[in-house]
Amino acid sequence: MRCIIQRTLVWTLLGGLAGMTGCNNLNPLTRIEGLNARRLPDSVLAGRRADLEPIDYVLLRQDPPKDYLLDEDDTLGVYIEGFLGEANQPPPYLADPIGNTPPAVGYPIPLQAGGTLTLPLLKEPLQLKGKTIIQAQEAIRQAYSEQGLIQSDDEAERKGYRILVSLYRPRTYQVLVIREDGGGQLGQSRGNDRSQVREQTFSTERGTGFILDMPAYENDVLRALMETGGLPGNDARAEVRVLKGTFKYAAAKAQLRAEALKNLEACELAPKDSRDPNIVVIPTRLRPTEAPTFTPNDILLGEGDVVVVEERQRDIFYTGGLLGGAEVTLPRDYDLDILAAVAIAGGQIGGGIRFGQGGNFSGFGNGANLRGSTVAASEVTVIREAPGQKQISIKINLRRALADPSQRLLIKPGDVLVLDYTPLEVWENLILNTFPFNTLFDRLIFNR
Repeated sequence: MRCIIQRTLVWTLLGGLAGMTGCNNLNPLTRIEGLNARRLPDSVLAGRRADLEPIDYVLLRQDPPKDYLLDEDDTLGVYIEGFLGEANQPPPYLADPIGNTPPAVGYPIPLQAGGTLTLPLLKEPLQLKGKTIIQAQEAIRQAYSEQGLIQSDDEAERKGYRILVSLYRPRTYQVLVIREDGGGQLGQSRGNDRSQVREQTFSTERGTGFILDMPAYENDVLRALMETGGLPGNDARAEVRVLKGTFKYAAAKAQLRAEALKNLEACELAPKDSRDPNIVVIPTRLRPTEAPTFTPNDILLGEGDVVVVEERQRDIFYTGGLLGGAEVTLPRDYDLDILAAVAIAGGQIGGGIRFGQGGNFSGFGNGANLRGSTVAASEVTVIREAPGQKQISIKINLRRALADPSQRLLIKPGDVLVLDYTPLEVWENLILNTFPFNTLFDRLIFNR
């Protein structure tokens, strides 16, 4: 009997050594050393995503004006009896083709550069910039009266029957909207559009693009988003970028940055991009303790502005070791700690000895009497990028993390999670997979 026991121990040790030499990830001598999650500096910790809340979307919309103020490119309907229209004929009826304004009467006359209006027989153009429709009508009456073209004491003139001014078509701003998220695909089913969609391109892989003609006082970020499919979706970054620069400025900036990176030494860090005054970044989610830093002018869109909703591309983490090689997308609006990340990746959390067919322990054979009795792996190494283009290794024990919240590291984009056995778990699995415990239990308990 003693000889049998000694022979069994010898074969057990030989099998363990063979398994450790044939499978490097089970060799305790090749284990990855790492830092304790409790001692990490704040610079390498992940920021909490669950603390972010949607901003008040009223901040993305300009306040509705009390009165419409005229400016260049506005088109007025003007009727001046005897000068623009005959006295015995009704004024022309004008309907806005877009439907942004009520019907107008008179002859369409656009405001020229600087907000001036040229009318028949007047010596100089009238300056109407910043005036309301009523003020513009009074300015026209006064100009014709001062030059003796109409009688100022005429009762009909005083009541406004001979001069009529109305807004025929408001000025518009051409804005380009580029959406890399799925929200832009909803743009084809929009309802009552007040902005005119001049052109639209659609692709399921590259997102969508729109060219909008936005009326004055409706040219803001919120309306541009609503006209092109709604607010940024879960697959988009929680921000909206408004590009206001010119081609010349953007080209010069790109050239300077390329030259700086070309002359960068191997030991130097890449320069951080300074805040570009021609690029407005508007976050759509903030922490409760943060206040928006953009101004009312930042959400206004002008001629040629580009609104960009970028897709979330880098919010993923990678798995390796016993979890297998894969990339997993991080959620946008809530946090993912190490326990949840391993569970999503297919790992076992808090498991002890597992009996049954098909164990996941490899490297020690697969005999007929071995039914996969294994101890689950509990050691995770998180490889994370640190400041200075370096990488650090963080060691976490899953069983300890179940009881110690300080060990539940939050996952950051770009993390690499490697699941492996501890040295003790290697020997436990060696013993469980070497001795036929399942067969022994079957004979002692079930008499099989």
